[in-house]
Amino acid sequence: FELYDEDDDGSESIASLLPNLDFTSNSTSLLQLQNNETNNNTNPPILLQDFESNLSYFYLKNELGLSEEDMWRITYDAPSALGMTADTIRHKIKVLQETMNLNITELQSIVRRGPALLHLSADKNMAPTILYLLRLLDFSRKELKEMVLACPAILGYKKETLKAKVRFFTDVMRFTVPEARKVLLKEPKLWRASVKTGLMP
Repeated sequence: FELYDEDDDGSESIASLLPNLDFTSNSTSLLQLQNNETNNNTNPPILLQDFESNLSYFYLKNELGLSEEDMWRITYDAPSALGMTADTIRHKIKVLQETMNLNITELQSIVRRGPALLHLSADKNMAPTILYLLRLLDFSRKELKEMVLACPAILGYKKETLKAKVRFFTDVMRFTVPEARKVLLKEPKLWRASVKTGLMP
């Protein structure tokens, strides 16, 4: 098969490519992904509950289930994410979850290992990159999920950068597109290597 090359105007609708996804709804709670969660019958005062529900910190810690250590890492690596609303972060997590069919443990792993991804726009960065990767080398969602779990930083690259990395294997190394696909699936961390300083012999 041929290497995917999108139109220059980038006008293709994300919603039309993935019609089953609702990128605008924040109704799905990650708590639904967790089985046998211990119920807490002690409700905080209404005002405190409302206050916490609007803060990304409490969403990440209480709903996504990140540890205190994870939260410190986010504070260090992606501090601006903690200034976002809970709904904004929830939408980013939902895009990751639904486009790659991630469970709660996998979501925690991605955020834990790649907290800087929380800086990305769900609709302008995350979703288009995921779709581009799916089509670039005809990856299945399962294959893409495995690559992202191994190397979350993939989602932070621009399309031009991703294509340049693939072109290195097809143009410089003279791999066929299926061969390049196989190599990147086997060693996802190759996506992180710079074409000029990390891949060039």
